[in-house]
Amino acid sequence: MKSYSFRLADGSEWNITASKKAENWVDKMASIMQLKQHYTNNRPRLIFTRMGEVSIPKLTLDGWRLQDLKMLRFGYHNQIPDVICELGEDRDKVKEFLKMWFVLFPICRRIQNTGGLPLHAALIEKDGKGMLILAPGGTGKSTCSRRIPSPWKAHSDDMALVVKNSDDQYLAHPYPTWSDYFWQRSKGIWNVERPVKVSAIFFLERSDKDKVVPVQKVEAAIKINQSASEICRVDWMDLEAKEQREMKIRLFNNACELAKSVPAFKLQASLTGKFWEKIADAVSH
Repeated sequence: MKSYSFRLADGSEWNITASKKAENWVDKMASIMQLKQHYTNNRPRLIFTRMGEVSIPKLTLDGWRLQDLKMLRFGYHNQIPDVICELGEDRDKVKEFLKMWFVLFPICRRIQNTGGLPLHAALIEKDGKGMLILAPGGTGKSTCSRRIPSPWKAHSDDMALVVKNSDDQYLAHPYPTWSDYFWQRSKGIWNVERPVKVSAIFFLERSDKDKVVPVQKVEAAIKINQSASEICRVDWMDLEAKEQREMKIRLFNNACELAKSVPAFKLQASLTGKFWEKIADAVSH
């Protein structure tokens, strides 16, 4: 089987492998995420197959649990770190790339065990400092990302994976804007293995004037949890109530810890002002 490696700053690593029938699909996903072919022994595997190649229902007799998201089915096991990912047919482009987005969920489950979480956020950077701009879809994250001038860098405009390393520092990995592929707006690539230290979090609001206002930690924790829940809500489908409750509690606890460790602000941004200067001022103090 062809294999790609996916490493995160918390020390976790996946081997992403594909059967012959799933190989082209995995190659395309790996290209967009800039993953390199590599295999490391004793790392958990995301094993991609096409429906019918491996019968997950039969595997349930051996302790595997099936999560059916219709276009893609996951097989999880309490004693085995590998995850089986069974792909449906790629009948249209939207479903093809929507399944690539769903691959996020096993990865998110693993990073949540060590304090991480996914965020509906743009990731920008200046001088090695990473800033997360959180907002629901369609409210300006992409616009902000496009407008920032050099030497600022925009690493992603829709999603980021935040992980905590062994020194209890939070780092963010950019993640693809899969909707660009859904609607054929662009064909970007994202270096998902390149982390940036998180220096501040900004909750975006549209405004006629640019302004940054500090946010209390309790409010920040609630907003961070809401942002992460927007992403994880699909993963909570087809789960028993107890497991869903446990995952929600873990996510909320991680949001609280992130809010305690990283300063948060409300970012009021206009369409013509230099909002990035307000961000720089906030981070420098």
